[in-house]
Amino acid sequence: MKDDDLEFEDEIYKEPKKASDNSDKTAKKSSKKKSFLIVAILAFVCASSIYVYDTFYGKQIIRNTIQKYSNNILNSNSDSEETEIVEDEKGAPESQYMTFGTDTKSIFKSLDKGFVQCTKDGIKYYTDIKKEKWNDTFTMSSPNMISEENFIAVYEIAGRAVKVYDENGKFYDVSTDAPIVKVALNKNGFLGVLSNDNGTYRIKIFNNQGKAVTERIEPEKNIFPISIDISDDNTTFAISYIDTTDIEAVSKVVFFYVNGSDGEYIDNMFGAVEKQDEYIAYISFMDNDKLVAVTDTSVFAMNITGKEIWSYDLPNKLDRVSLSCKDYVALACGESFNGKDGYSNGTVVFLNMNGNEIGKYESSGTVTHLLATEYGTVVGNSKDFAMVKKSGGVLWEHIATQDIDDIIPMGKNDALYVTKNYVQYADMKKYVPVILNEENKKSDTSNEQKTDETNEEVTTTETVETTEENPSSQQTTEEQAQ
Repeated sequence: MKDDDLEFEDEIYKEPKKASDNSDKTAKKSSKKKSFLIVAILAFVCASSIYVYDTFYGKQIIRNTIQKYSNNILNSNSDSEETEIVEDEKGAPESQYMTFGTDTKSIFKSLDKGFVQCTKDGIKYYTDIKKEKWNDTFTMSSPNMISEENFIAVYEIAGRAVKVYDENGKFYDVSTDAPIVKVALNKNGFLGVLSNDNGTYRIKIFNNQGKAVTERIEPEKNIFPISIDISDDNTTFAISYIDTTDIEAVSKVVFFYVNGSDGEYIDNMFGAVEKQDEYIAYISFMDNDKLVAVTDTSVFAMNITGKEIWSYDLPNKLDRVSLSCKDYVALACGESFNGKDGYSNGTVVFLNMNGNEIGKYESSGTVTHLLATEYGTVVGNSKDFAMVKKSGGVLWEHIATQDIDDIIPMGKNDALYVTKNYVQYADMKKYVPVILNEENKKSDTSNEQKTDETNEEVTTTETVETTEENPSSQQTTEEQAQ
């Protein structure tokens, strides 16, 4: 799944009760130590989010809340070519952009050769700017999208429905009995849903017809599922956990068969990796069904049998991670670890699927945007953006004159340029700004053309149920876009 974009909220992981006051001194010390560890875990988990513009995933951020240390200077090699801003009083032609209301909460993602626009009222697929092929309507107050190759899943944290689409329209949809915490998707359209039923976690795996093929219930207290993903051969799913049962908290990645007849193990489980003093926030199946896991101090990988095959020690704390391209990992370095010399703040490190550094790029400061794609990785520092090869070389650079919600590569130079009220299909090496008048600043995408390949419109409207029981329903727009 690629949704490098995942955030974990405090109340999903409930802290165990403290030891009673009449415990002996040793027990009190153990209890305090345990409580401190759990608070530390929750602080890490709550600060974590990833952008996995794809399923996991894609759009995944790890935010650090401790004060930044001094940055080390790193010399970087780049064959950068700064974007040429084409001076044109008229701006970009209207055929290259479309406007929308700022209240639509629009998020975008590439799909096949076109793109989708998802709002609180539904989803539309475009083969090109203003050329709508299909649409579907629903109601979600804060929709999220994850994608995997030719599939997109739309859901809402604390909602009870997930809708899966491909380039031809709705593929299937499913509903859950409990509020949704997390969703995963593989390239074949298999779906994984983690939900929280008043502290009892449920994991359901659906095949690409929307039929539930596996369900797992986690009734044990003090064991919290964090992240899930499904292998691209449809045989395996993995779950990362934090186990706070003992004094020392432990993180685990556990492997399960999708089909119980594939193994002879209890609960379909067949492999596990355990980490002491590390907190596994995100997992994602990558090329060759290697499962990559991101912790607070390392990145490591396991093969399909559940055996760890490599580990990479993080040089810095991480601000962001992108797992949305399956043949490399992009890591945005933040502050240095205490007592260690790391890279300068804002350095982006690229790892291959053997766990080796294959490139580095030193950006201009704290990374606020990170999206790994087959064409390269978009790195953003506030309004400064660059498209970076995994070797560290730069394909283009761009300085925005306004706040940018997203830049989604559609090729090495072409990209969807998303702002608060318009989306533009732009050549980033020869960028022509959009100039809006007051009238079209307020307009919506009501003047779309339909292509000859337009399907019959979907008119079914569904209201997605939400709940206030799960505080994780609050996600940032950035996380939704990943």
